[in-house]
Amino acid sequence: INQVLSQAIEDMAVQDTDYVEVLKLRFIEGLSINDVAEEMHYGEHHISRLQRSAIEQLVKILLGREREIKQKRADYLESLLPPPTYANLFGVDDLRRVLCEQLQAPEEPWVVALVGMGGLGKTAVTHSVTLELIKQLAISHLAWVRIDPPHSIRRQAELHHLNYNKYLNKFLGQLFPGESLPPLLTNQEVKLRQKLRSQPHLIVIDNLETEKDTAFLLNHLTELANPSKFLLTTRNRVGNQIAIREIRLDALGRGDSLALMRDHARIKGIREVADAPEPDLDRIYEQIGGNPYALKMVVDLLDLMTLDRLLDGLIQGHPQGVLEIYMHIFRQAWRTLSDNGRKLLRSMPMVSDSSDVEY
Repeated sequence: INQVLSQAIEDMAVQDTDYVEVLKLRFIEGLSINDVAEEMHYGEHHISRLQRSAIEQLVKILLGREREIKQKRADYLESLLPPPTYANLFGVDDLRRVLCEQLQAPEEPWVVALVGMGGLGKTAVTHSVTLELIKQLAISHLAWVRIDPPHSIRRQAELHHLNYNKYLNKFLGQLFPGESLPPLLTNQEVKLRQKLRSQPHLIVIDNLETEKDTAFLLNHLTELANPSKFLLTTRNRVGNQIAIREIRLDALGRGDSLALMRDHARIKGIREVADAPEPDLDRIYEQIGGNPYALKMVVDLLDLMTLDRLLDGLIQGHPQGVLEIYMHIFRQAWRTLSDNGRKLLRSMPMVSDSSDVEY
């Protein structure tokens, strides 16, 4: 503390040497107001005013230094986030507020799960909430781990048995960069638990897909939490428990869906969609619904084909479920590809996971 105060006093000397002299005589040498007045050849009332002003100035310097340190920390935490996948968000203001409140609360729930079907924007909402907490200086320690989807049925079957160890390695690698990690799983858990219990962290686990994987991981997270918190994105219901809170992300309503389509079209430079009359966009919404990813895909396709042609392709077969809707949209996208593009996509699932782009 003395070192911090001494550095602040040195900064103050640039502005007013009388402030520094008063503080040193009063609080370092321990002189009385009367003795300081005699030493500096001022009246006692003047010394009292100088002392009060000097302390106020010292507080300002310390607060400014504190803000600089926190801002540097915030800049560092922001660098840990993946690049944003969105330009603007629609229809999730209330949801973001609830998530921020849950993650800042110093009590349960320690694990918050954002649940929703694919394409609703779980990662985008999580990114925006985490960024907001960083900018508010509400968190000081962060790790973000994205779960890569399996590339084979065999690997998918192994997820709930093997991935917990992989997750631990990712957590430890971010929280202890450059350090050698314990080889045994139990020692890794101890190291991670000590870290997360000693200082509050926000740990984001993004893109949990399988139900078994989600359930297996949840069984271990509550042992690692408190005061640290976990924020998960998953497609699987987890249910509300004492330490776990499930928050649903639903599809967009009509107004937000149309606003999203226009915004995405403006970003992509597709003026025909950005300026399209509402009835045309309503026709898309009636077929697709409020899934943001699906709506963006449709807008991208409208740069390659007319609305009538696209809707004719979507209406054929009357898709009902989300998977069917995606299949219809992808089928339309497939028809826009060149022969070489189709050959490339057909061949990619047949190569090993370690193959590089050149191969």
